[in-house]
Amino acid sequence: TVKEGKTAHFEFELSHENMPVTWFRNDKKLHTSRTVLMSADGKKHKLEIREVTLDDISQIKAQVKGLQTTANLNVLEADPYFTVKLQDYIATEKDEVILECELSKDVPVKWFKDGHEIKPSKMVSLKTDGKRRILKLKKAEIKDKGIYECDCGTDKTKADVNIEPRIVKVERPLYGVEVFEGETARFEVEISEPDVHAIWKLKGETLTPSPDCQMIEDGKKHVLILKNCKLDQTGEVSFQAANAKSAANLKVKELPLIFITPLSDVKVFEKDDAKFETEVSRVPKTFRWLKGTQEIQSDDKFETVADGTRHSLLVKAAAFEDEGKYMFEAEDKQTSAKLIIEGIRLKFITPLKDVTVKEQETAEFTVELSHDNIPVSWFKNDQRLHPSKLVSMHDEGKFHTITFTDVTLDDTSLIKVEAMDKSCHAKLTVLEGDPYFTTKLQDYTAVEKDEVILQCEISKAKAPVKWFKDGKEIIPSKNVSIKADGKKRILVIKKALKKDIGEYTCDCGTDKTSAKLNIEERDIKVVRPLFSVEVT
Repeated sequence: TVKEGKTAHFEFELSHENMPVTWFRNDKKLHTSRTVLMSADGKKHKLEIREVTLDDISQIKAQVKGLQTTANLNVLEADPYFTVKLQDYIATEKDEVILECELSKDVPVKWFKDGHEIKPSKMVSLKTDGKRRILKLKKAEIKDKGIYECDCGTDKTKADVNIEPRIVKVERPLYGVEVFEGETARFEVEISEPDVHAIWKLKGETLTPSPDCQMIEDGKKHVLILKNCKLDQTGEVSFQAANAKSAANLKVKELPLIFITPLSDVKVFEKDDAKFETEVSRVPKTFRWLKGTQEIQSDDKFETVADGTRHSLLVKAAAFEDEGKYMFEAEDKQTSAKLIIEGIRLKFITPLKDVTVKEQETAEFTVELSHDNIPVSWFKNDQRLHPSKLVSMHDEGKFHTITFTDVTLDDTSLIKVEAMDKSCHAKLTVLEGDPYFTTKLQDYTAVEKDEVILQCEISKAKAPVKWFKDGKEIIPSKNVSIKADGKKRILVIKKALKKDIGEYTCDCGTDKTSAKLNIEERDIKVVRPLFSVEVT
């Protein structure tokens, strides 16, 4: 009885020497092999079965001529162990590294590097193939050097892995580059090995990716792109990848100053803004605008703008006196153009809009022009309007307004405004409103016994009214009559007396009008005096 992996020994002795013996396992003849050894020493005969497994449990028989002897081979299960150990490994950087070992049983294992457990990743794979255990490093790096260990819990195997650096050579070196300020510089180098990380430096400073600095690694080719180059970047550009090095000079030259977009003549209408624009090849050290020989400064009339290489001059509300030659001077370069003024190009920015109101309300029309201080004329049904008690006009910059107060049905009309040779119109619609008094009562002074007539006029002929004296309604009588004549409303006191003095009101329900009546005494004179009479 032996454990797995051990050697089982069987031995017997005959009465005679040099007798041929045949060995059997479960009646199957055995032959000498790597794990089976048979030997004889005189009368003694031996059988060794090495690295036994559970499959080796059997009956062992030795046979010689007509004689035989048997015994049982019992194999006890043993702890798992490594039957094939890890081997030390030497690889070159970027090579694939494969470490393999084999177990006596299919049991789980853990892998370690320098005592730290290894987990599968993009670059490291751990595989199981039956009893074989495989660790694969896809692209070995210098940091992968170390002691690797496979542990099954009851046994372990180790190997020393050494990663040697690749010898990288420059196959196509860098060449010097000259560019103008603001242009893009491109450096390119090719090395003997692909996928080697590189370090770029400019004037000894390590470069990092940015919008103006791009580094490309494409197999063996490495490219550095520097955008918007500046004068102070002039200096050495160096490249290093592993032991491969190359360097070249970058020279950034100042751009010559030229006009990319020279000034062009500008033609505008009077009171429009005029704009001159130009663009130069680089930001000038000095610049200025001139009209003729007079330098222009920003003020209420002129506005100068500098935006990098773009420059503009705005002439506000151009007038005929602004015509002339304008010049932009940048360092020692010049460009010029003319400003030409034409008549006003007037527009209605906000035209008139139709207005609908009720009687006695206010109607307002407003128009907005494209230019300030333009005189306008207003018309009602083509009849020119002028300011009055009921019509007012107001002008403010580009806005012009006409207002109609206490409108009547007769005011329904077409309203038109004219400005220079332009015009626009809109409708004024007056809707019938509540009745109101268009002619008010007037205070009245009469002589006693005179006839008194109080009269007013209402907006609607059929509107009923009531008359009041000192707040009390007046009832027609022999001496007082109330009349209606179309829109007129009349109160007649046939013979006025002192008692008729007071405040009289005519009320239509939605409006009223009042007046005071005063009665003076009659001035009685002696028309024919008495004469003396004598009698007898």
